[in-house]
Amino acid sequence: MLLDWEGGEIVYTYDGDGNLVKSVIDNKTTYYPNQYYEKRMVDAQQTIYKYYFVGSARIALRENGTITWLLSDHLGSTSGTVSAVGVLVSTMKYTAFGEKRGTGSSTTDYRYTGQREEEEIGLYFYKARFYDAALARFVQADTIVLEPGESQNWDRYSYVRSNPMNFTDPTGMYYEENGPGKINNTPIPPPNIINFSGSGWTVGAKNKINNAANIYGWRLLPYVIRVLQQFFHMGVYDGPINLKNGAQAFNLVFGKLEFVSHTNSCSEYFTSLGDEGASTYNCYGCAAGRQTVFKFSNIGMSGLTSEWAGHEISHIFDLHIGLQGRNSITGWMLDSLEGIIRSHGMIQNSSLVDYEIFANMADSWAFNIWDTDKYAYEGLERKSLMDNSMALWVSLAILGNH
Repeated sequence: MLLDWEGGEIVYTYDGDGNLVKSVIDNKTTYYPNQYYEKRMVDAQQTIYKYYFVGSARIALRENGTITWLLSDHLGSTSGTVSAVGVLVSTMKYTAFGEKRGTGSSTTDYRYTGQREEEEIGLYFYKARFYDAALARFVQADTIVLEPGESQNWDRYSYVRSNPMNFTDPTGMYYEENGPGKINNTPIPPPNIINFSGSGWTVGAKNKINNAANIYGWRLLPYVIRVLQQFFHMGVYDGPINLKNGAQAFNLVFGKLEFVSHTNSCSEYFTSLGDEGASTYNCYGCAAGRQTVFKFSNIGMSGLTSEWAGHEISHIFDLHIGLQGRNSITGWMLDSLEGIIRSHGMIQNSSLVDYEIFANMADSWAFNIWDTDKYAYEGLERKSLMDNSMALWVSLAILGNH
């Protein structure tokens, strides 16, 4: 996308799925491989920004090695920054619709409701479109009309139905309710999405698994809404399309999943199925059909992680899309794990087989964690495959379940 402004040209470059990957504003070039990392070039001066999250809440910024803590309000707006030793560095206040109030400043571009402000053009980038806080309106029309029976929703430029104290718009496509107990639209603790059976489940273990399902659901939500809108116009779906949260999207794609605490270890279970080489197996769990995940006895509840749960959920997702996920893993992607980060728990199984590589990749996609260092190119390639395939896969999963 090319824009003209008083300072010259602005060029925005997007990937095949509509994600902004590069911006050029006068002499400033910024690269956005993912939400955790940015590289900015101003003439020959390079600055590296790394962001840290708890759930979906951005809590810290590292600028060329210097860490700054980010303070936010109930809408996710950056209201202050604090140095590594706890000294208040900057504060920022906003009007209800996001204009800066007073003389405050911020060391990060992520400001009102946690969205990135492009100061040079005076607009906020809301992923699907740009927002003008001075006008309190988007500058492009919404592509999705939620609840067509509600007349306010036909104003496709309005911001969160003119109710910015209670709602945000995380992607520029749909508004979400905020309030006590939520951080950037993600309820804390996570909602009860998963069913549990068997003995020994702890609250902590359930929360980690529900957290993985919740994160998965939020990542799927914009794809689910687009698919439901298409199905509605095709006359094959007459249900609601105004989904409000990740739990709803997750249940539409997966149905109701169950995690079962199995009495056998991994090796015992697969030996009972006649696998002669199972005596050496040490897996923590497995997908046991389209709706069930086994947690084996060779790992305690305290050892479970959200990343492990996301990996097993990814196996279930592959079953719901007719194994198209594993079948998409070909060429160099099948020969290595380059681009996937082991240190963040994204490699739950290092076997170079298509279904395990896909589960690692789908887990990485759900958590949006990819290699941004040595194998950054490979990480972008794997992410692009997931992004470009997700709309079709979500369509298959919803059709299969409904």
